Amino acid sequence: IIAGLIPFLRIISIVVDEREKKIVENMENIGMKKTIYFISTLLFMQVVQLGVGILFASVAKIFVLRWVSFFLIFAAYVALVNTLICLGMLISSFFSSTKRAIITAIVVYVALMAAWILKESVHNGTKSRALALAQSPLGNISLFVRNFVTFESLFRTYGFGDLDISVEGFKGKYYFTILGIQTFVLQLLAIYFYLILRRGSGSALHPLFFLGFKNSEKREIETGVAESEQKKDEMFEAVPQELASQSAMGRTLRVENVVKKFEEKLAVNGLSLEMYSGQIFVLLGHNGAGKTTLISMISGLYPQTSGDISIYGYDSLSGREEIKRIMGICPQKNPIVPYLTVEEHLRLYSQIKGGSNTEAEIIQLMQDIDLYHKRGSLTNQLSGGQKRKLCIALAF
Repeated sequence: IIAGLIPFLRIISIVVDEREKKIVENMENIGMKKTIYFISTLLFMQVVQLGVGILFASVAKIFVLRWVSFFLIFAAYVALVNTLICLGMLISSFFSSTKRAIITAIVVYVALMAAWILKESVHNGTKSRALALAQSPLGNISLFVRNFVTFESLFRTYGFGDLDISVEGFKGKYYFTILGIQTFVLQLLAIYFYLILRRGSGSALHPLFFLGFKNSEKREIETGVAESEQKKDEMFEAVPQELASQSAMGRTLRVENVVKKFEEKLAVNGLSLEMYSGQIFVLLGHNGAGKTTLISMISGLYPQTSGDISIYGYDSLSGREEIKRIMGICPQKNPIVPYLTVEEHLRLYSQIKGGSNTEAEIIQLMQDIDLYHKRGSLTNQLSGGQKRKLCIALAF
């Protein structure tokens, strides 16, 4: 039970922490598919647990369960942990705060342990009660381990061929059947809620996306919030002809009457502006003016409540896939993974973008940001300034 708690909390911690630091959203903004992240994270944890399972089964076989098959112990551990990992992925889909997710996970785990405590109420002939308690993964493993202990006390071998033998109303085959079904269902639920929940940022699919439904992209301007056109003011200088031609050709980043509301809080109120190619555009404003919110809408982390944002002629909502290929973002928080090196980050982001950078370009990027000598260093070994340099390089 303790061995199952660690991967259960670990998968939740990894997923929610990377979401909280905007690492996942940043990778999605440059082209990573949601399902790719989900599957890769799941496989990573499962592969790690295969190694842990071998170690766990070896120790149990040598010191405790000498009459139980090594491969059966290993299979029992892997089956349990896979189910708990899928449950952890499901729980993580509902949170963007690591602390809240971990607290909730501990409460859920303690609730599952209730079945382990109640296992003593299962006696010979109470198959229905045994199956009811086995619906909890922890109750399931406690009943299965009791089978191990029973055969161990009788000095009889216990392997896969003995799974049909009932011990106090519980057969070993029930263990694998129930966990197999639970793992499959939890995986489906986890990926479903992962795809449809926005959790404060990022895009989300329609709850009935599997039937072809899509979220509405209609954005209506709210009455009294934004004007239909930005008012002219003598303080604005005239746009030079060469820049006006960029606008006509759709080679600018244009924000028109954009409004963003978080429930009842108005963060951006009818903002209009245009950024031209070949220029450095500086967005200034006091704290709470909506600068970060605007950049988040441009980068795709938030959809605007109303108004339009177009980037080189592509709509910010309907043209996200095209925008990902032409725009780089260096977010406020460092979207870096502590267990990857500088060079691995650049290669990973390049692959997500479709292999946009060649080997020579990756080396040149590291030289340009003065991190070539740190190419093999993990990012948690970098200084704050070096991490920001790396984030700028990742935007290219």
